[in-house]
Amino acid sequence: MSALIDKFQPLTIGESTESKSARKKKAKAEAAKTNGTAVPESPAKESSEPQENGALEHSHIRELQKQIRNINKRLAGLAKTDAVVAENPGVSLDDLVSQKKINADQKAAAEKKPGLQLQLQQAEEQVKVFQEVDAGHQAQLTKQKDDMTSQHAKEMEKTKEDLQKEGVATSSSELRKKLLVFSQFLRTAAAKRNVEDNSDPAENEAFEGALLLAYGGDEKAVDTAVAIIDGTDEKVPNIEGTLLEVRCKSHFAIRLH
Repeated sequence: MSALIDKFQPLTIGESTESKSARKKKAKAEAAKTNGTAVPESPAKESSEPQENGALEHSHIRELQKQIRNINKRLAGLAKTDAVVAENPGVSLDDLVSQKKINADQKAAAEKKPGLQLQLQQAEEQVKVFQEVDAGHQAQLTKQKDDMTSQHAKEMEKTKEDLQKEGVATSSSELRKKLLVFSQFLRTAAAKRNVEDNSDPAENEAFEGALLLAYGGDEKAVDTAVAIIDGTDEKVPNIEGTLLEVRCKSHFAIRLH
């Protein structure tokens, strides 16, 4: 955009294209100079401003559009003179002045019409070029944004899938560890049955009571298996349901490990 701005400088239309406010400011500045007082000039804005459709419009385009409006106003002001010229084909502007059909100012304005039309054409072409370049630039930015959004979405989806896979793998690993603990309990209980060891009768009764509950095939059996695997501080009952001074966590865990 900056290269095009350097190439296409705003057209100089002339003093008569200035708005009333601009002429007033100019007169005020000249008066201030005469009185020795400096009037600060407002800095020109080079930033882009949002349009109604949300796109950005460069300041150079706005300046060209302003010039186009001013030129069109001047051309519209020549309508009366154009009508007189059309009503008098073949009559020169000087003769129309002599005939008092137009005045000197109207003649001067009519003589500038070809130049104004050329300036209008040039300004409109520059606006078209800038708008095409800006549209291409905006399209490129939009594509880059869409690509980044799409890439981010893909990365998020991949991360989600990886976490899910990791979670499944972790859950599977934890399940195997728990099943291993329960299997070790069953092995230890079977070993205690095969070997006559009465060094700790309460512990032997606890293993038998836990086995009886674990083989129950009901919700209590599931609770018992979970208690054996995770370890609890609850007392373990014997096969008759009497609570022993044996705790699952402190006794079974030691025997299993």
